[in-house]
Amino acid sequence: MKNIIKGVLMFIVMALISGCGSRAGESSDNLHKRESMTKVRIYAREVLVEQLDDPMFPCAYYYSSGKPFYGKDKEYYKLSDREIRMIKVIIGDKQKWQKSGSKCPFLDIKEYFRQYLAYRKDGKTYVLVNLYKYFYIIYENNGILGAYAPAPGKSIISLASENNRERYDNVTILLDLSQKRILDVHDI
Repeated sequence: MKNIIKGVLMFIVMALISGCGSRAGESSDNLHKRESMTKVRIYAREVLVEQLDDPMFPCAYYYSSGKPFYGKDKEYYKLSDREIRMIKVIIGDKQKWQKSGSKCPFLDIKEYFRQYLAYRKDGKTYVLVNLYKYFYIIYENNGILGAYAPAPGKSIISLASENNRERYDNVTILLDLSQKRILDVHDI
């Protein structure tokens, strides 16, 4: 009986070793080139409400280009929870939206992820609110458990290069927080 168990275990070990050996000589670069990746869209309406708001960190950068947002002309400003609530009220107010003179229609901000890029310039506090309906999680299909997605507090998500996006999937709103008003609404 012990010999049968040993034989079965040896067979399983040999099968595992032979299955893993086919990739042993390949570099990970070759595996990534050969294996496709799976992109999965994560929509704002599919996540918890608490996951929609992302105040950005001082190291925020444009995900597509790697260029930092903050610099000499924009001094990082840390938003409080109260200020974030106030921003949501401002951008959720149809009258303030219309006063901005925007050609973009009033949007339901509950349908969007919201990134808050707050900065000080010339003694005033401004906030660039980046609204986007979805982002991608990319899964590698190479037998290694792994996935990656942009870091929402550091990476400014832009759908500008997305070929199959719809109009108003990505919108930016510039507000003057000192005056509590919308300055500009821009469809990306």
